[in-house]
Amino acid sequence: MSAELDKLLDFNQPLDVALLDQVVVAMYTCRDEAQRKQINAFMTTFQEHPQAWTRVDGILEQTQCEQSKFFALATLENCVKYRWKVLPVDQREAIKAYIVNVIVRYSSDEESLVRTKTQLGKLNLILVQILKQEWPHNWKDFIPQIVESGKTNETLCGNNMQILKLLSEEVFEFSLKQLTSRKIESLKESLTQEFQLIYQLCEFVMQNAKNTTTLQTTLQCFLRFLFWVPLYYVFETPLIDMLLHKFFPQPQFRCDALQCLAEVAAIDPKSVDAKYHPKVQKMYADFITNLSNIVQPSAIKQYYDEGIAGEEFVQRLTLFLTTILKTHLPILETQELVWYLIQGLQYLVHISEVDDDEIFKICTEYWNFLADDLYHKEIQLQRPMPTFSSPVATHTQSPRLSTYSPILAQVRRMLIDRMPKPEEVLVVEDENGEVVKEHLKDVEVVALHKTVRETLVYLTHLDHQQTEEVMIENGEVV
Repeated sequence: MSAELDKLLDFNQPLDVALLDQVVVAMYTCRDEAQRKQINAFMTTFQEHPQAWTRVDGILEQTQCEQSKFFALATLENCVKYRWKVLPVDQREAIKAYIVNVIVRYSSDEESLVRTKTQLGKLNLILVQILKQEWPHNWKDFIPQIVESGKTNETLCGNNMQILKLLSEEVFEFSLKQLTSRKIESLKESLTQEFQLIYQLCEFVMQNAKNTTTLQTTLQCFLRFLFWVPLYYVFETPLIDMLLHKFFPQPQFRCDALQCLAEVAAIDPKSVDAKYHPKVQKMYADFITNLSNIVQPSAIKQYYDEGIAGEEFVQRLTLFLTTILKTHLPILETQELVWYLIQGLQYLVHISEVDDDEIFKICTEYWNFLADDLYHKEIQLQRPMPTFSSPVATHTQSPRLSTYSPILAQVRRMLIDRMPKPEEVLVVEDENGEVVKEHLKDVEVVALHKTVRETLVYLTHLDHQQTEEVMIENGEVV
């Protein structure tokens, strides 16, 4: 075996790809621990050789062994990560050109895209690693190139979107421990400056593409952009209308569109100029209208039970409704939007009844927010401070509270019905024969119980009589 490994490490001779395949396969199948250590040492030595990257194209072109292809790509990634800065400029340019050409070849048609999916994903990651070091200063035309090539071919465009998504994630989310703060700011500034081109490509794809995978990838890509793009691209382009009226009604795009809409809904209201408030209001009203055509509030539980697609949709819907009804509630409380507001809350009531702990937790946090907000706004309007002996309900309700009262009645009933268990205490005998209390703590359940209890306290202050009636009814049923 040593002679064969030495032959593979001789970079003055053509690489014997068939022999490399045998060695790589042996690494995964050999049971001789000593031989595996020998092969592992060879792989490390091979990857650390300054000329190792020159072998990658030959391996990828000649081998049919998936493990060898992965080894070749790992070798290339190792070079980009740890040797890039010491490579001569001509070698760096050669590597860039090679990677781009292979990516284009692999992603130019659907059959090739499916066949080379694993290798293509790895090449995309390697390209992004290069971009973090080369772009924008040494690769100024990267964004124009990837945008223009994306307009020529739908499958190629889908992969280009994947690259842009990875680049956005690396720059805005994952780069803190890998790059200097100065480099991160430079990348962010460059990406923001060139976003107009990226947006034009995204809009072009969303308006014209027919390929489902390409459209899904584009929506997922744009999702990564939404939390940092200038608000102009959110509110002064056709983006929201396309999400609401083109993609949300279609089952294959529904969840991706919902995620994008939830990201829009999560934009800090302090950063949203008042001129955009009508856009947010229209987005919410149109969403409720379209949602009513898909599923009625009373059918939410049935929709959830239909399978994985139904579960995912209800989860995304929960996040969107709780986000927009919390973040932008003040501008949604208008006379024109009353029906849409109550209808959205009606959906949340039925979602809260779904048998899903995570969804129930999200809904409960929202009901806690709403009850807290209503209670404290009411006591600002009415003095003295309401108590159980003198609650808000004994005074004239404000028009705002009256609007919410029918929904709050349902929320009280639902929360009392679904009240989580408090901390459990068992009385046991210890090793000394003494009777002691043993506390069984489920931290999440205890926290949820506390939130539900606090919410019910607010709701009781707002209308103690109705809360009392619901509890009496439940007691009689028991």
